[in-house]
Amino acid sequence: MANISVVIHTKNAAHTIECAIRSVVLWASEILVIDMMSSDETMEIAKGLGAKIVSVPDMQFADPARQMGLERAKGPWILVLDADEEIPRTLAQTLQTLSEDMQVQAYELPRKNMIFGQWARTGWWPDYIIRFFQKGAVTWPGRVHALPEAKGRVVRLEDKEEYAIVHHNYENVEQFVERMNRYTSLEAQQKEHDASLFQSFFREFERRYFLEDGGMQGQYGYALSLLQACYMLIAQVKRMEQKGFFVDNAPQTMVQVEQELDDIYRDLCYWIADMHVRHNTSPISKIYWKIRRKLHV
Repeated sequence: MANISVVIHTKNAAHTIECAIRSVVLWASEILVIDMMSSDETMEIAKGLGAKIVSVPDMQFADPARQMGLERAKGPWILVLDADEEIPRTLAQTLQTLSEDMQVQAYELPRKNMIFGQWARTGWWPDYIIRFFQKGAVTWPGRVHALPEAKGRVVRLEDKEEYAIVHHNYENVEQFVERMNRYTSLEAQQKEHDASLFQSFFREFERRYFLEDGGMQGQYGYALSLLQACYMLIAQVKRMEQKGFFVDNAPQTMVQVEQELDDIYRDLCYWIADMHVRHNTSPISKIYWKIRRKLHV
């Protein structure tokens, strides 16, 4: 048994917590479930599998609960899991080996996101995040969806499926929309964001669909990219709502929108040309699309 503490935060996770715990129970020296006032059978299931339960107030999102778990963990190494994640066998063996090297303070692990019953191989891969580290080397800021902060040497594992945390993410579109409404409200309260509405939407779609090749998964990748772009748009609209919508600057807004649409049009021209360059087999066509890509037309 490796000297590794596993920290799992929960809130009504009865349908996933067993899988998460069973993926670590044979080799973890300690399993801490930080529960945010679950009203289902989460705690009973976790206790039955040998986990220690720490009850904390429901703070509506996971990050503060994670930090509480880090402070209570006793092992020299800590693995952080979501309640809907699991560790495959190869990764488990790898983590046990890595825990013998004290020269590295933290590791970034890839995540295999299962969304709507499929592996989101593009747009959401490898989705690196710091999840395995020496005690005291990593802290979680108390903000929704904040990235962990690490000190010391951080190493990234290879982006291979066998080294990836399996994340059973959104089960269906309804669940995505439900979480989106909740989390965008929290983000609107906690973050300042300078992007306009169009920029909030398009930059996220651009990243997911073009930069991270979401388009390579057809309608599935297209739909996921649009949904995530909607998430960013709604978060920004909620920020505007909190500050108060302006109603007396219509001419200025129209000029701004026109400029933004022009910028987005040029960017779309670039990405459309780039897709032709990458996937066209004709040398003459490649030259044509390379020129259009360079000119953004």
